[in-house]
Amino acid sequence: MDLQQINGSPLSEWSQTTPENFHTQATPSGISMALLTMMIKRSGRNAWISIPHLASNDFVNQFATYLKAKVPSNRLIYIEYSNEVWNTFFDQGKYASTQATNLALSNSHKFYAKRSG
Repeated sequence: MDLQQINGSPLSEWSQTTPENFHTQATPSGISMALLTMMIKRSGRNAWISIPHLASNDFVNQFATYLKAKVPSNRLIYIEYSNEVWNTFFDQGKYASTQATNLALSNSHKFYAKRSG
């Protein structure tokens, strides 16, 4: 979660992700997807990955395609829509609450369920 800088992430499009050869990986967009997948491979462990709350459907599709191509098939990847989307202390919680209102949903949990689906 912290490597991805998921809380309050500004990412909405795949093109905004940090390049692997960027001069620093300490960016508001988190580490590059290449380095993230390299860590999964080298660790020999399963992974828990978060999707930024502003991510477009295209971002989600490209991320899933990338992970499928780069992560060994014997590894499990758990995907979570952002982090603590229910918590309005975080930008993603405020976003979910606003989206629930805009979509005439009774609460942010319903938006979270809808978007996660």
